[in-house]
Amino acid sequence: MKPPARAVVGHLVWSADGGVWAVWSVKPFPHAHTAVADKLAVHGSIRSLLVNLPPESMLLSVCEKLDPLDVVRRMAEGIDLDRQPAWGSVCDASADWLEEVPLRRRLFYVAAALPNARRPWLDVLRDAQTDVGRTFGLAPQAVPTADLEQRRRQARELELRLAQHVGMRPVTAGELCWLYARALRR
Repeated sequence: MKPPARAVVGHLVWSADGGVWAVWSVKPFPHAHTAVADKLAVHGSIRSLLVNLPPESMLLSVCEKLDPLDVVRRMAEGIDLDRQPAWGSVCDASADWLEEVPLRRRLFYVAAALPNARRPWLDVLRDAQTDVGRTFGLAPQAVPTADLEQRRRQARELELRLAQHVGMRPVTAGELCWLYARALRR
């Protein structure tokens, strides 16, 4: 199954139906072991985010499998294990224990459709031509510069509005491909 995207440029996705989406990674909220007042503040932030999202939006929650050795490497990062042998023992014991435990990290994303500009019929025809060309192995056409700049501006305006409520950053094209790969496996 092929992804429903015609083009990915940075954190922008041009969909097969002509729409353009922007995708951001959302900073996780500490929630489980916090005071009631902090939990209410998190609830208020998430509620404000939801109220300010455009009508066509998605909230994604994805679990990423972690390599236990990567976790242990991060534990030892910046520490001279020759001078701190006790910490080296802790890292070794942690590596052994983590090998037995399913280890995952939850990632959160917000995807929002950008306002649709009226597309000239010539652009729709060009998109259809690109789809036919792909069938024959031809490279897709690049996104026009004017369209790219307009969409970047729209995404930045939306990001400024949403970032007032939660910590977020634009995803990379690699992260988008990673997300598509997980969605297409289902």
